[in-house]
Amino acid sequence: CKVCPLTFFTKSEMQIHSKSHTEAKPHKCPHCSKSFANASYLAQHRSPLPALKPYHCSYCEKSFRQLSHL
Repeated sequence: CKVCPLTFFTKSEMQIHSKSHTEAKPHKCPHCSKSFANASYLAQHRSPLPALKPYHCSYCEKSFRQLSHL
């Protein structure tokens, strides 16, 4: 990503992510006040398993839902 330090395996993943840096966030959650630039990010937010974070950073000990966010 040219805006943040995230890296991606495919160009399409990077293109999807790059939308998160725009101010336009048309995908709104019907249950809370959050909105998202991408429909897939909204789907992840609405996932029935939001606490599931299988990817763990060995440096800072934070956990992530997606490998690309590690």
